[in-house]
Amino acid sequence: MMVSHQISVFETDWFTIQVLENQFVLQSKGALSPAFTDLAAGTLTLLPHTPITAIGLNYVGHYRLQTENDYHRVGDVLAPKTIWNELYPDENSSAGLSNLTILIRQTKRGKLPQTGDAKAITVQPSERIKFGVLMSYNDHHEVSANESNNQTSAERAVEIVTLDWESSWKDALRVFDGVISKALASPEE
Repeated sequence: MMVSHQISVFETDWFTIQVLENQFVLQSKGALSPAFTDLAAGTLTLLPHTPITAIGLNYVGHYRLQTENDYHRVGDVLAPKTIWNELYPDENSSAGLSNLTILIRQTKRGKLPQTGDAKAITVQPSERIKFGVLMSYNDHHEVSANESNNQTSAERAVEIVTLDWESSWKDALRVFDGVISKALASPEE
C-alpha cells in the first residue's frame, strides 16, 4: 500500500487499485469475474460526487500461436509489407508489425461522430509468450452528469460498468478470437 497526495496504490492477490489526481484504475490480476464488476461499481457508488469525464472498460489477451509462420501471418495480414518492402528494398531489411491500433466509432465514414465513445483495439507482439500476440481492447465512454434525472457523472459511470461490462468483455473476446482466426485463415502471400 502506498498513499501520498499525488498517488495512492492498494494491492491484493486479485486486484490493484491506483488513484492519481485525475485517474482511477482498477486492475484485475487474473481471470475476470462478476465480483470484479461489483468492486468497480461499488467503489464508484461510494463516491457519487466525484467528477468523472470518461470511463474505459479495458481487456487484454495474450495468444500463443502454434508456429513462427502463424505468428508472422497475423502481422502480415494486419499490416501488409508490400509498401514497406518497396520503401526499404535492401535485402538486409525486414518489416514487421510492432503496434497497430484500430479505432471503431459509431458513425459513418466522413461524418462527425455524435459522441466521443469509441473502441480502440491494439495488436502487438507479446513480450511474455514466444510467437505470441498481445491484444488490448479499450471500450471508451465519455461521461457527464445528466441533469434531467439528477444523475451525477459518477452514477453514470456506475451505470456503464454494471450495464456494459459483460457485453464489452464478450465483444473483446469476439474481436480477439476473430483477428487471430481470420488472419490464420487468410491465404499466405
